[in-house]
Amino acid sequence: MLHVQGAQSILGKNDGASGIVINDIPQARWKISTGGYALTFNKHNSASDEYSTWSEKVRIDQNGNVGIGTASPGATLDIYRSDNSEETVLRLRGQAQGTGRLFVGQSVSYG
Repeated sequence: MLHVQGAQSILGKNDGASGIVINDIPQARWKISTGGYALTFNKHNSASDEYSTWSEKVRIDQNGNVGIGTASPGATLDIYRSDNSEETVLRLRGQAQGTGRLFVGQSVSYG
């Protein structure tokens, strides 16, 4: 199902944001939209048919920075958890033991 919200076209407009709504059930409704030189992924917060209750989950800004849980990423990857219900975890995994790696620094030859 492809639903383009409001009077927007799938190709967008020159004077505002465009969006595509994707859902298979009301509780699993997502919107991918553009606006202000950013690409955002939003989750619908209600089972109602109302399209006004969205929560931004991921943003790619005009500089290519990716924000998860933040609308203003301040780094290449900026992860923010606004509540203290769980730890904020960055998981790097590979199929075999020891293949999930995080490289910090100027060279990928050091880890």
